[in-house]
Amino acid sequence: MGNSAVDISQQILIPEIRQRIESHFGNLEPVKRQRYDGPAKRFKIKGAKGEIGFISPVSSHFCKDCNRLRLTSTGMLRPCLLNKYEKDILQHLRRGASNRELKEIIKSVIRDKPLSHHLEENTGSNVEAQMSKIGG
Repeated sequence: MGNSAVDISQQILIPEIRQRIESHFGNLEPVKRQRYDGPAKRFKIKGAKGEIGFISPVSSHFCKDCNRLRLTSTGMLRPCLLNKYEKDILQHLRRGASNRELKEIIKSVIRDKPLSHHLEENTGSNVEAQMSKIGG
């Protein structure tokens, strides 16, 4: 993302992360999926209050199930974290767009949501924005 460069040797994949957690805290128990869950596969540590979620966009391609939109810090609606496509909603808010107009803008962004992020092609990130600006 952005101008960060990660060498493949720096990556720690989910199986290793999970193994490290389980070796210290015990087995991770799957959390039952709910209707509007996003792409994360959620787990609990027995007796713990919180959850941990794993998102693996390359090894477990989830684009077809992704239900996320992001509102960027600059007022753009972005339907895919790893794609440059976004639509300006701020200009419409500033001019006093009706709820119906805003709903149509949001629906158009959803309709134009890319089918895939293309990470598996390993061509490098085509997203120049930093996560703090995208809303990740």
